[in-house]
Amino acid sequence: MKEQNAGLEPGMDTGEGGESRGNRLCVHVDPLRLAELPESAGAWHETDAEREAALAWAARRAELLAWVRRQAGRRLTKTERACLEECCLGGRNCRDAGARLGLSPSAVSRGVRRAVIKLRLAARREGPSAGRGDVSRSGGKGRRGTGS
Repeated sequence: MKEQNAGLEPGMDTGEGGESRGNRLCVHVDPLRLAELPESAGAWHETDAEREAALAWAARRAELLAWVRRQAGRRLTKTERACLEECCLGGRNCRDAGARLGLSPSAVSRGVRRAVIKLRLAARREGPSAGRGDVSRSGGKGRRGTGS
């Protein structure tokens, strides 16, 4: 096996025929053939309409995030706001957020749940939408879309 792996980086597995696993998963295409393809055939090509929609969504998302931050400052306790910022805006899980905040993971989870409930209630009352539709995931049907 040592002779078959000669020339490969350490840790690279070889498959049948002595090729590395990475090479078996690759598709080799002639660069001249790729140069013949139009830009619109590229994997990352976007139409003007797609770019405009993405920019519009980014602006709307920034607007919603600003609303959430304003409401969090007005309506949430210090702990609820910290839990929400760490988990929902900071991307941390409850264990990591709890370690940073000096709380147990279950206390962080409860804080996030209470914060979300308060913000959803505020959104239904005076929401950031102003006629643009409900901001909750459930579409305004209550918890988990049950219609309650």
